[in-house]
Formats: sequence, C-alpha cells, structure tokens
Amino acid sequence: MLNSYMHHLLFRKECDNIPVTTVFLLLSIACMMLSEMEFPARKSRWWMQSDT
Repeated sequence: MLNSYMHHLLFRKECDNIPVTTVFLLLSIACMMLSEMEFPARKSRWWMQSDT
C-alpha cells in the first residue's frame, strides 16, 4: 500500500509534487549513504580503541 503510494507520488506529472519527490529522493539517497558508511566508521572506531 505504502509502496504504491510512493510510486504514485514519484510519477505524478503535477508541478506541485516536484518538491515532495525531490525531498523523498534526497532522503532515500542519504539513508543509503548512511547505511553504507556506518560499517567502516564502526570498524575505524574499533581500530582506534584497540590501538591505544
């Protein structure tokens, strides 16, 4: 249900929805980047702790 709603939002032709889709896309990209960066950050923190 929610997925089809997001799909409907993303592919609507109305100009009013351009900011909404832009924010949604930026949020999804930010979430993907954060999830990818989370693991190396934890690993580097662990290395710093073990080093001292």
